[in-house]
Amino acid sequence: MKKILCLFLLTMIILLGGCGNTDKAEMDPAAQIESSSFDWPRLIIRAPMYPRCVPIQGATYWAVPYGDGTYKVTSNDSPHPLQLTQAHFWPESTISLRFTTSEIEFEFNEPPLTVSVVRWRMSDITAFNADSQEAGATAAYYEIVEATADGFTITDDGYSYIYEVRAIWAQGSSAFAFRVIPLPTEL
Repeated sequence: MKKILCLFLLTMIILLGGCGNTDKAEMDPAAQIESSSFDWPRLIIRAPMYPRCVPIQGATYWAVPYGDGTYKVTSNDSPHPLQLTQAHFWPESTISLRFTTSEIEFEFNEPPLTVSVVRWRMSDITAFNADSQEAGATAAYYEIVEATADGFTITDDGYSYIYEVRAIWAQGSSAFAFRVIPLPTEL
């Protein structure tokens, strides 16, 4: 009986000892993130007649320092852009344009250090082996697009494309996918 009473008292002392008046930000990691400049990377794409295209966010790795030498690290994975089906591309991630040449503008919530863009012709997607696990399996199919952190210029060649924007920040990296579908220039 004495052992149970001692164990009970010891448990109460430990539990009550942790109830001191401490600053929540010092104890709660979530409060530290809220008070830091943590922000998940986001991208809005603007094109003529499209004030807001929301691309599908792909693989992302993000690390934010707590300030005490530790980091909050978050990552997510997603299918390769060529593994996305018609159902994945909702209207907000598709741009349909009547154009010969058009400017695509990027609006990041935080300016990235570097941006690269690649594209795949949608008519070639059937040639992509979605089950292939080989590194570089898609290398033969994509084209590198000349781009800056502000955007790029597209020229209508009659084909629809899936674009992937890859951006790198000091905190990490993220990829975004969207489609551009040309419309006939004559109605």
